[in-house]
Amino acid sequence: MDIYTRIEESLKEFLLQYEFTVDEMGASPRSIGDKVQQVITENFPAICKEAARRLKTQVKYKAEISRRAFEDTAFSIGDKYFAFDVKTRNVEVGFHMPNIKSVERLVHFYTSDTNTLAIISVDYRLALENRTKPINFERIIVVPIEQISWDCLRFGKLGYGQIQVEPNQLIIVDRKQSRERWMKLLFTNLLLFYQDELRKSEAMVRWAEDCEKLCSQGRTQDLPRLGRYIRENK
Repeated sequence: MDIYTRIEESLKEFLLQYEFTVDEMGASPRSIGDKVQQVITENFPAICKEAARRLKTQVKYKAEISRRAFEDTAFSIGDKYFAFDVKTRNVEVGFHMPNIKSVERLVHFYTSDTNTLAIISVDYRLALENRTKPINFERIIVVPIEQISWDCLRFGKLGYGQIQVEPNQLIIVDRKQSRERWMKLLFTNLLLFYQDELRKSEAMVRWAEDCEKLCSQGRTQDLPRLGRYIRENK
Protein backbone atom coordinates (compact mmCIF):
# COMPACT_ATOMS: atom_id res chain seq x y z
CA MET A 1 0.00 0.00 0.00
CA ASP A 2 1.46 3.40 -1.01
CA ILE A 3 1.36 6.77 0.74
CA TYR A 4 -1.78 7.87 -1.13
CA THR A 5 -3.94 4.88 -0.22
CA ARG A 6 -2.71 5.09 3.38
CA ILE A 7 -3.70 8.75 3.57
CA GLU A 8 -7.02 7.90 1.92
CA GLU A 9 -7.76 5.36 4.65
CA SER A 10 -6.78 7.82 7.40
CA LEU A 11 -8.87 10.59 5.82
CA LYS A 12 -11.95 8.34 5.67
CA GLU A 13 -11.56 7.46 9.34
CA PHE A 14 -11.04 11.11 10.28
CA LEU A 15 -14.05 12.49 8.38
CA LEU A 16 -16.36 9.78 9.67
CA GLN A 17 -15.60 10.72 13.27
CA TYR A 18 -15.28 14.51 12.85
CA GLU A 19 -18.22 16.41 14.34
CA PHE A 20 -19.44 18.93 11.79
CA THR A 21 -22.14 21.30 13.02
CA VAL A 22 -24.81 23.01 10.95
CA ASP A 23 -24.22 26.41 12.55
CA GLU A 24 -20.50 26.58 11.67
CA MET A 25 -20.96 25.37 8.08
CA GLY A 26 -23.52 27.84 6.79
CA ALA A 27 -26.30 26.96 4.35
CA SER A 28 -24.85 27.53 0.87
CA PRO A 29 -23.14 24.71 -1.09
CA ARG A 30 -19.98 26.82 -1.39
CA SER A 31 -19.72 27.54 2.34
CA ILE A 32 -20.25 23.87 3.19
CA GLY A 33 -17.64 22.73 0.65
CA ASP A 34 -15.23 25.37 1.95
CA LYS A 35 -15.76 24.13 5.51
CA VAL A 36 -15.00 20.53 4.54
CA GLN A 37 -11.83 21.69 2.75
CA GLN A 38 -10.79 23.81 5.73
CA VAL A 39 -11.22 20.89 8.14
CA ILE A 40 -9.09 18.64 5.92
CA THR A 41 -6.25 21.11 5.41
CA GLU A 42 -6.11 22.23 9.05
CA ASN A 43 -6.00 18.64 10.27
CA PHE A 44 -3.81 17.25 7.50
CA PRO A 45 -0.76 16.54 9.72
CA ALA A 46 -2.95 14.51 12.10
CA ILE A 47 -4.63 12.73 9.19
CA CYS A 48 -1.26 11.71 7.75
CA LYS A 49 0.39 10.80 11.05
CA GLU A 50 -0.96 7.25 11.14
CA ALA A 51 -0.25 6.72 7.45
CA ALA A 52 3.36 7.75 7.92
CA ARG A 53 3.72 5.55 10.99
CA ARG A 54 2.42 2.49 9.15
CA LEU A 55 4.80 3.14 6.28
CA LYS A 56 7.65 3.71 8.74
CA THR A 57 8.60 7.00 7.14
CA GLN A 58 9.15 10.58 8.25
CA VAL A 59 7.23 13.43 6.66
CA LYS A 60 7.94 17.15 6.91
CA TYR A 61 4.83 19.27 6.61
CA LYS A 62 4.72 22.64 4.89
CA ALA A 63 3.63 24.94 7.69
CA GLU A 64 2.23 27.86 5.69
CA ILE A 65 0.30 27.81 2.41
CA SER A 66 -0.68 31.14 0.80
CA ARG A 67 -4.16 31.62 -0.65
CA ARG A 68 -2.77 31.78 -4.19
CA ALA A 69 -0.47 28.80 -3.77
CA PHE A 70 -0.40 25.85 -6.16
CA GLU A 71 -1.42 23.46 -3.37
CA ASP A 72 -3.87 23.45 -0.44
CA THR A 73 -1.54 21.44 1.78
CA ALA A 74 1.78 19.66 1.34
CA PHE A 75 4.62 17.67 2.85
CA SER A 76 8.06 16.35 1.90
CA ILE A 77 9.61 12.91 2.25
CA GLY A 78 13.33 13.31 1.73
CA ASP A 79 13.82 15.23 -1.52
CA LYS A 80 10.32 14.42 -2.79
CA TYR A 81 7.63 17.10 -2.52
CA PHE A 82 3.96 16.08 -2.35
CA ALA A 83 1.40 18.81 -3.07
CA PHE A 84 -2.26 18.13 -2.32
CA ASP A 85 -5.25 19.87 -3.89
CA VAL A 86 -8.59 19.38 -2.10
CA LYS A 87 -11.76 19.10 -4.21
CA THR A 88 -15.16 18.77 -2.54
CA ARG A 89 -18.44 17.92 -4.27
CA ASN A 90 -22.02 17.89 -3.07
CA VAL A 91 -23.47 15.05 -5.16
CA GLU A 92 -26.99 16.49 -4.87
CA VAL A 93 -26.15 19.85 -6.48
CA GLY A 94 -26.84 19.59 -10.23
CA PHE A 95 -23.99 20.60 -12.53
CA HIS A 96 -20.41 19.70 -11.61
CA MET A 97 -17.30 20.47 -13.65
CA PRO A 98 -14.56 21.21 -11.12
CA ASN A 99 -11.30 22.76 -12.24
CA ILE A 100 -8.32 20.68 -11.15
CA LYS A 101 -5.35 22.74 -12.24
CA SER A 102 -4.09 25.24 -14.78
CA VAL A 103 -2.27 23.43 -17.58
CA GLU A 104 0.65 25.86 -17.53
CA ARG A 105 1.13 25.70 -13.75
CA LEU A 106 0.94 21.91 -13.66
CA VAL A 107 3.44 21.50 -16.50
CA HIS A 108 5.84 23.89 -14.77
CA PHE A 109 5.43 21.99 -11.48
CA TYR A 110 6.10 18.67 -13.22
CA THR A 111 9.38 19.79 -14.76
CA SER A 112 10.83 18.32 -11.56
CA ASP A 113 10.53 14.55 -11.16
CA THR A 114 10.60 15.01 -7.39
CA ASN A 115 7.29 16.94 -7.41
CA THR A 116 3.92 15.21 -7.30
CA LEU A 117 0.43 16.72 -7.31
CA ALA A 118 -2.16 14.58 -5.56
CA ILE A 119 -5.91 15.21 -5.65
CA ILE A 120 -8.00 14.78 -2.52
CA SER A 121 -11.53 14.29 -3.85
CA VAL A 122 -14.38 14.24 -1.33
CA ASP A 123 -17.97 13.56 -2.42
CA TYR A 124 -20.68 14.11 0.17
CA ARG A 125 -24.43 14.32 0.65
CA LEU A 126 -26.12 16.71 3.07
CA ALA A 127 -28.55 15.79 5.82
CA LEU A 128 -28.98 19.21 7.46
CA GLU A 129 -32.02 18.02 9.39
CA ASN A 130 -29.64 15.75 11.32
CA ARG A 131 -27.82 18.27 13.49
CA THR A 132 -25.42 15.67 14.95
CA LYS A 133 -24.37 14.30 11.55
CA PRO A 134 -25.24 16.85 8.84
CA ILE A 135 -22.82 15.42 6.24
CA ASN A 136 -22.66 11.89 4.83
CA PHE A 137 -19.42 11.20 2.98
CA GLU A 138 -19.91 8.93 -0.02
CA ARG A 139 -16.61 8.75 -1.93
CA ILE A 140 -13.18 9.80 -0.76
CA ILE A 141 -10.14 9.49 -3.03
CA VAL A 142 -6.50 10.47 -2.61
CA VAL A 143 -4.60 9.96 -5.85
CA PRO A 144 -1.73 11.55 -7.80
CA ILE A 145 -3.09 13.37 -10.81
CA GLU A 146 -1.22 11.08 -13.22
CA GLN A 147 -3.35 8.18 -11.98
CA ILE A 148 -6.60 9.90 -12.99
CA SER A 149 -7.80 8.53 -16.32
CA TRP A 150 -8.19 10.88 -19.27
CA ASP A 151 -11.56 9.18 -19.83
CA CYS A 152 -12.96 11.53 -17.18
CA LEU A 153 -10.91 14.66 -17.89
CA ARG A 154 -11.26 17.58 -20.28
CA PHE A 155 -9.97 21.12 -20.75
CA GLY A 156 -11.70 24.37 -19.89
CA LYS A 157 -11.03 27.69 -21.61
CA LEU A 158 -9.86 29.71 -18.60
CA GLY A 159 -6.36 31.17 -19.11
CA TYR A 160 -4.04 28.81 -21.00
CA GLY A 161 -6.47 25.98 -20.32
CA GLN A 162 -7.75 24.32 -17.17
CA ILE A 163 -7.75 20.58 -16.56
CA GLN A 164 -11.30 19.75 -15.50
CA VAL A 165 -13.35 16.71 -14.57
CA GLU A 166 -15.99 16.00 -17.21
CA PRO A 167 -19.41 17.41 -16.21
CA ASN A 168 -21.13 15.19 -13.63
CA GLN A 169 -18.51 12.48 -14.15
CA LEU A 170 -16.98 10.47 -11.32
CA ILE A 171 -13.20 10.53 -11.13
CA ILE A 172 -11.80 7.36 -12.73
CA VAL A 173 -8.66 6.10 -10.99
CA ASP A 174 -6.01 4.00 -12.72
CA ARG A 175 -3.39 3.18 -10.07
CA LYS A 176 -1.18 1.49 -12.68
CA GLN A 177 -0.90 4.47 -15.03
CA SER A 178 2.58 6.00 -15.17
CA ARG A 179 3.40 9.71 -15.13
CA GLU A 180 5.13 9.36 -18.51
CA ARG A 181 1.99 7.87 -20.09
CA TRP A 182 -0.30 10.44 -18.45
CA MET A 183 1.85 13.39 -19.58
CA LYS A 184 1.95 12.08 -23.15
CA LEU A 185 -1.85 11.91 -23.17
CA LEU A 186 -1.99 15.39 -21.61
CA PHE A 187 -0.17 16.95 -24.55
CA THR A 188 -1.97 14.81 -27.16
CA ASN A 189 -5.34 15.96 -25.82
CA LEU A 190 -4.13 19.52 -25.22
CA LEU A 191 -2.99 19.83 -28.83
CA LEU A 192 -6.45 18.79 -30.04
CA PHE A 193 -8.05 21.29 -27.65
CA TYR A 194 -5.81 24.16 -28.81
CA GLN A 195 -6.41 23.29 -32.49
CA ASP A 196 -10.17 23.39 -31.91
CA GLU A 197 -9.89 26.72 -30.08
CA LEU A 198 -7.76 28.08 -32.94
CA ARG A 199 -10.44 27.13 -35.48
CA LYS A 200 -13.05 28.89 -33.34
CA SER A 201 -10.84 31.98 -33.08
CA GLU A 202 -10.33 32.07 -36.85
CA ALA A 203 -14.10 31.85 -37.33
CA MET A 204 -14.60 34.67 -34.83
CA VAL A 205 -12.15 36.90 -36.73
CA ARG A 206 -13.99 36.32 -40.03
CA TRP A 207 -17.33 36.97 -38.35
CA ALA A 208 -16.06 40.25 -36.81
CA GLU A 209 -14.59 41.35 -40.17
CA ASP A 210 -17.89 40.67 -41.97
CA CYS A 211 -19.86 42.45 -39.24
CA GLU A 212 -17.55 45.47 -39.49
CA LYS A 213 -18.15 45.69 -43.23
CA LEU A 214 -21.92 45.40 -42.84
CA CYS A 215 -21.96 48.09 -40.14
CA SER A 216 -19.91 50.45 -42.31
CA GLN A 217 -22.53 49.95 -45.04
CA GLY A 218 -25.37 50.69 -42.63
CA ARG A 219 -26.67 47.11 -42.87
CA THR A 220 -26.88 46.22 -39.20
CA GLN A 221 -30.09 44.33 -39.91
CA ASP A 222 -28.00 41.80 -41.87
CA LEU A 223 -25.51 41.03 -39.11
CA PRO A 224 -24.98 37.23 -39.08
CA ARG A 225 -24.90 34.88 -36.12
CA LEU A 226 -21.45 33.86 -34.87
CA GLY A 227 -22.51 30.25 -34.35
CA ARG A 228 -22.87 29.69 -38.11
CA TYR A 229 -19.25 30.73 -38.71
CA ILE A 230 -17.98 28.38 -36.02
CA ARG A 231 -20.03 25.47 -37.35
CA GLU A 232 -18.82 26.07 -40.89
CA ASN A 233 -15.19 26.16 -39.75
CA LYS A 234 -15.20 22.71 -38.12
